[in-house]
Order: sequence, then C-alpha cells, then structure tokens
Amino acid sequence: MKTRLMNAPPGKYSDLMSCAVDLAVTGPLSFFKGLIPAFIRLAPHTVLTFVFLEQLIINFGHLPPSK
Repeated sequence: MKTRLMNAPPGKYSDLMSCAVDLAVTGPLSFFKGLIPAFIRLAPHTVLTFVFLEQLIINFGHLPPSK
C-alpha cells in the first residue's frame, strides 16, 4: 500500500482507507503488480553473487570464522 500511495498522483487517495478500499476492489493480485520487473532486475544479481561466492570459496579456501 505504501508504494501505491507514494506513486499515486496527488488527490487520488485522500487517506489510507481509500487506498485500502481501492486495493479491495482491484483484488489480491494487485499486491503482485510489478513483481516480474523487480524479479528480472534482482534475479541476475542474486545468482551472480552466489556464483562468485562459491568460486571465491573454491579458489581461496574457506570463509574466515566469525568472531
């Protein structure tokens, strides 16, 4: 709801309740609007982070023990 309130043009929602009513009308799937672009942006970064971490562990030994 925060994203919807922040991205809405001025005057679309008068308060939090009007935003909640709009969400109820559009249905629960409206919570997932924008999930695919976010996933496309974040997935490669996450995969590459783990690939590089595994390669560092293989080539330079183990991670130092936590203190």
